[in-house]
Amino acid sequence: MQLVYSFSALMWRHPGGWFFFSLPTKLSAEIREQLGWQEQGWGRMPVRARMALLEWDTSIWWDSTLKCYLLPVKSVIRKEAKLLPGQSVEIHLSL
Repeated sequence: MQLVYSFSALMWRHPGGWFFFSLPTKLSAEIREQLGWQEQGWGRMPVRARMALLEWDTSIWWDSTLKCYLLPVKSVIRKEAKLLPGQSVEIHLSL
């Protein structure tokens, strides 16, 4: 069975240089409750992400401080989508 979640989020930059979208906490809790058994090491869960016409295989990561999953955004995706920090976009995740 494949589950698809859609949400809007702002892209932000971590002090370490990585860019992320934070999944909404309510959505993160639902994913963790329903699919937490699929988590791999360090709270990693493989997903297929889609944003506009771009689609890619990646993972979401559980952040125990923020109490939500984080979706890292590779530079190739940021450049192709012309994303800037603080920009809000619609994201679809297939798990």
